[in-house]
Amino acid sequence: IVRLWTAMRNYKEDARFGPEIEQRLIEAYRKIRNTWRFLLGNVSDYEPGRDAVAAANLLDLDRWILHRFEEVRARVVKAYLDYEFYPVLHDVLDFFTVELSAFYLDVVKDRAYCSAKGSLERRSAQTAMFIILRDSLLLMAPILSFTADEAWTHVPAFPGKDDFVHLGEFPKAQDWLGTLGAGFVEDMEKLLGVREKVLKELEKAREAKLIGNALEAAVTLKAPAADAGFLAARKDDLAALFIVSAVSVETAAGDDLVIEVAKAPGGKCERCWNFSTHVGTSPDYPAFCARCEKVVKAARP
Repeated sequence: IVRLWTAMRNYKEDARFGPEIEQRLIEAYRKIRNTWRFLLGNVSDYEPGRDAVAAANLLDLDRWILHRFEEVRARVVKAYLDYEFYPVLHDVLDFFTVELSAFYLDVVKDRAYCSAKGSLERRSAQTAMFIILRDSLLLMAPILSFTADEAWTHVPAFPGKDDFVHLGEFPKAQDWLGTLGAGFVEDMEKLLGVREKVLKELEKAREAKLIGNALEAAVTLKAPAADAGFLAARKDDLAALFIVSAVSVETAAGDDLVIEVAKAPGGKCERCWNFSTHVGTSPDYPAFCARCEKVVKAARP
């Protein structure tokens, strides 16, 4: 905690310390440590040499979070080189809190927990989580030296892995966008903007007692023709992005996006908790949705 406090200090200003500052430091440390623990748990069966998904084959959300992390990595490395250590923690903590924990990890939990063990959906998410875990440990090792070294011993073995995190070098720059360029980022930002609007409508539905958990919801997006085409092309990913059970897209005459929330049809899958009309129809697995039935059947001899 003292090392954390030292790193957070802007040496151009007076250094202050007290109970409130100490409590904020403890919360910051716990956020980083618990995020590393979560990432370690999710890559426990991941072998980089066997399971890594090539950059060109990553799912869009995994590519996007790696691109955002690359921006953080570049700023952090520059801060170290400039001997301005206080931006390091702020950049990493903001990324861990806002984009990683509150958004990305929340969205991909369904994929990581419920998809087939060796599926592209799961391995793509694990690839992103592994890279963020490995590289953030290297970046934070000079500050959280003991915690980073302890976590490093549990990171899956990969070619060139050093015995101790402090023997490793800072991660190098990597282009996750490839030929997709800035257009990919613009599309993702547009989707995230829609997600924010959907979350507000889901909260209203909760307050109205229409739904409890967001997975009880089915969302209908009514959009102008151009936006409807954009959303329809990505329809298969929207339910996971919004963390709801179903999403439909319709073309509307107006100029604004209209979002309607209703109770999701069907029953609750006991495995993934999504609502599906497939629940109750299978003679072998009546409590499962179609995806979970397929995954469980494939996993059993």
